[in-house]
Amino acid sequence: MKTKHQQPFKQYVAPILATGALAALVFLFNPGVLSGPAHLASVGSRMQNATDTPPVPRGTVVTKSIVVANDKTLTALTEGDVVSFSATLVMPDGSKLSGTDAVTWLVLGQIGSIEESGTFRAKLESTVSELGKAPGAIVAIYQNPDGSKIIGASPIFWVNAFVDTSSDDLRG
Repeated sequence: MKTKHQQPFKQYVAPILATGALAALVFLFNPGVLSGPAHLASVGSRMQNATDTPPVPRGTVVTKSIVVANDKTLTALTEGDVVSFSATLVMPDGSKLSGTDAVTWLVLGQIGSIEESGTFRAKLESTVSELGKAPGAIVAIYQNPDGSKIIGASPIFWVNAFVDTSSDDLRG
């Protein structure tokens, strides 16, 4: 089971997050990602069913945008939660293809890890866990045959620390 390592989330990029400039944010965390022309195609999760579209091999079709969807709400996520993300590639003619296995998945922020299949596992890194929560986003990147990269992303969401309250021993 391969996982993609999360990208560091720096507090100084908060203004970039507020403006929605995701392409700039991705570049800050991983400059090599945007080595060719890049297009910010979709910011915000749209719940769409891409299961009836055929899968596409990496880099074999030209796409104009990516729609990133998730199988459950991203509000109130807690460490240990698992969310499945999918990517739908939108072609220049408007047709859609399943691109979940054709994209490179990244986690922005210290909120967990994502597998090549789009399965996200919420887990705060030790550097932010003492804060009790941290923001982040999931990014899907597809490289067209001409080398241009298309970026789609989830909305920014928070992962909360898991607090075990089941113990009878609550000494302070």
